[in-house]
Amino acid sequence: MNLYCKKLKMKALLKIELIGYGRWKKFQNLPFPSLLGQMKKYWWVAKILGYDEKYNYSREFIKGQLDYSESNSKGTRGVYLYYFLDPGIYEVKKPTSWYASDRYFILSEHGKIKKISEENMKRELGTSSWLRKVT
Repeated sequence: MNLYCKKLKMKALLKIELIGYGRWKKFQNLPFPSLLGQMKKYWWVAKILGYDEKYNYSREFIKGQLDYSESNSKGTRGVYLYYFLDPGIYEVKKPTSWYASDRYFILSEHGKIKKISEENMKRELGTSSWLRKVT
C-alpha cells in the first residue's frame, strides 16, 4: 500500500437552469447597453471563505459549465449551468422565473449537496477546518 496516498475529495454537482438566458445574452451583446438599461446577471454560485466587513461574507465566485443540449431555439429555456463544487459552504442565486430569483446557502460534503439556513451556515463557518481567515 502506498503511504503517500492522498485522501480523495468528492466534488458535488449543482445544476441550475438559466431561465431567460438567451434574452439576457442578447442584451449583453448590444453596442450601447446603457441606453436600454443593463440586464443584471441573476445567477451565480460563490464559495463562502469567511466574514467580510463590507459584504458580510467573503466570497469566491465559481465559474460554471454551460450546456445548451436541452435548450429551445431562442435559449430562453433549457440552458443549464453546471457547477462542480469542492467541499465547503456556498451561496447560490438562481432564477426561479423570468423576473425572479432565489438566494440560499448550501453545504457540499462527500459529493452531496444540502440546503442550509443562514444560521446553520454561520455555525458551520465557526467549525470548518477549511475556512480561510480573511482580514
